[in-house]
Amino acid sequence: MRKFGCYVILAGMVLQGAAVFDTAEAADEAVCKPKVVVVPLSSAGVSMAVGDAVAGDVLAGKTFSNDSETGISGTMVDNRAVLITPGTLDQTISQGYHNGDGYVVGDGDLLSANIKSGVTLFGVSGQPEVVDTSSGDAVAGEILAGKRAWVDGGEVTGTIPTNTLSATISSFDAGYYEAGNLTGVDPDLTTDNIRAGVSLFGVTGESEIVDTSSGDAVAGEILDGKKAWVDGAEVTGTIPTNTLSATTSSFDAGYYEAGNLTGVDLDLMTDNIRAGVSLFGVEGNTNVVDTSAGDVIPSDIKSGKIAYSAGSQVVGTYMTGVTIVSRAWGCNIDLLTGQSAAWNQSQCETDCGLAAVTNCVQVCGLLGMSLDSGTSAGGVDVKYEFCNASI
Repeated sequence: MRKFGCYVILAGMVLQGAAVFDTAEAADEAVCKPKVVVVPLSSAGVSMAVGDAVAGDVLAGKTFSNDSETGISGTMVDNRAVLITPGTLDQTISQGYHNGDGYVVGDGDLLSANIKSGVTLFGVSGQPEVVDTSSGDAVAGEILAGKRAWVDGGEVTGTIPTNTLSATISSFDAGYYEAGNLTGVDPDLTTDNIRAGVSLFGVTGESEIVDTSSGDAVAGEILDGKKAWVDGAEVTGTIPTNTLSATTSSFDAGYYEAGNLTGVDLDLMTDNIRAGVSLFGVEGNTNVVDTSAGDVIPSDIKSGKIAYSAGSQVVGTYMTGVTIVSRAWGCNIDLLTGQSAAWNQSQCETDCGLAAVTNCVQVCGLLGMSLDSGTSAGGVDVKYEFCNASI
């Protein structure tokens, strides 16, 4: 009898070229079960074991035979049931025998919903909605009312109210406002309600809309029928439109069209204005003078000649048929000092040696006559005349 571990080989039991051993006699091996080992024998009854297993291929505590020897003890470690719990690092699976009862510990939380977007754990990809919220900093008052957001790992429900603007008040509360246009909030936000030069919320005022507070005109200062706005009120003018008259120098208050006074009164001309005087820009004629100081009468003026005295025309009547006599003596003394000098009869009689000079009158120059020339005894060239009807 030969033992092989828990196996007891009894020689002599041959079945068709193989040795059959009953292990019932292996009572001394308490842990062994009854087994039958068949070992091929040669025709000579010599064991002919076959196989290529080595010690590491057989559990420790077990024996086996191969084609080189029999009764070899196995060295394979019996790991029995191995449990593996996944971790962040790779875990080595021990070499040896596993009885099939081991397993990798599962986790019911290994779900896509529990894995961050972009991450795959043991073949499970994270959901796009699962993100790192650590950068969030919004609070409830910064999120619309009723809306939820995740901030730094916590769910936050917003409290920002949704409001609307009012046309009755310019102030507004903090909150969320839907997009819109202020012209839709207040229909009066139009260009014709805004002062010129001002733009309210992008609406520019019309050029005709102005602040009339500085106005101070009254109806009597505005042309009749014309309208103006003064200090917020419309005023209709009452200034009449008038024309000047050539029949009167006075004129009523009112509006007068542009023109020229020479067109109003045709007598407003230079020939009708005294020399040295300007009336409404029209200069007087140098021949037009004030004759109020004149006192001549027709008999003082040569016949046919005209003069003006005290505003009246005077036609001369004196010396019709007078003979002009030239004298070469000093009867012309007064002529040298001015033609208006009166004739000095006594001096003339003395100088001229005349015994009887009658009807001597004003020098001839005053009568418009031309003066003859003569030379005095002293050799002075003089101009003189005297008028005498009977020499």
